[in-house]
Amino acid sequence: MTTLFPPSSPTLPEFRTLLVDGNYHPSAPIHLCVSHLAQSDGKQAILLYPSRAKFTSALKESNDGWLNQHGGEGAFSQHTRNVQVLYPPTTVHLTFLLSMLHKAQKSDKDDFIRKTTFAATPSLIMLCEPSAYLSGNPDATIASYLSLLSHAFSCVSSLSQTPNTSVSLAVFDSGLTNLKLPILPPLHMEELEKQGEREAKEKQIEYQPDTTPKSIPIPFLAYKYFELVGTFEDDHENNHSTSRSRIFKLVRPDSGTEELSWKWRERRDQEPDGVAFTWT
Repeated sequence: MTTLFPPSSPTLPEFRTLLVDGNYHPSAPIHLCVSHLAQSDGKQAILLYPSRAKFTSALKESNDGWLNQHGGEGAFSQHTRNVQVLYPPTTVHLTFLLSMLHKAQKSDKDDFIRKTTFAATPSLIMLCEPSAYLSGNPDATIASYLSLLSHAFSCVSSLSQTPNTSVSLAVFDSGLTNLKLPILPPLHMEELEKQGEREAKEKQIEYQPDTTPKSIPIPFLAYKYFELVGTFEDDHENNHSTSRSRIFKLVRPDSGTEELSWKWRERRDQEPDGVAFTWT
């Protein structure tokens, strides 16, 4: 079974599509990839992240104690060798890369691209931090974010066309919880308001500006795309100076039912050095 934590931790139910939001620990994607591969011999996982520097920095800062102690062991290393991490830096790179991922065919001999052509179809595609691609983009809209998800789904659908193949999709996005985007780009909204003012003046009536919120929360729209949605939360009431209490809830958006709820403490261990997960 798959998990977001070190071995011997609670496991996830089987899924084809999973969305994880909230302040998840940066090693969670690694644990999911490895636990997924542990139950699918000979398969490969593809992990997409916007920035190599930010990913490695986050892993070092989170300081997962189990990875510090066991990350170099044979069984774990065997699976991590089958995790290919790619770093498309922009939305253009990301969408192009997703469209290029495919299983090798005999006809591909002259056009073989090592990073996007695979001997066996990957069994897991993982997209991390898609909201980061839109950060600082004044023209980003709701459609911009949902389009990234659609490209990921299209990629998985295309890969799944191979007979006897099942490809899962997992999306991790710590920025999704508070993400708000407009329906239309700001410039378009300004043009519509100016047009409304002109029409009101021509008709000699008072102009009533549109009171629709300029930005709309994205989570409830994104959730509808997925079979399972997991959210990480801080349990602030039970935090201490040496550890913090955390909660993970998993729901099925189509029915609104809660699949599971986990609670644990994250504390700093001196031996081995790093953060340890203690289940409560």
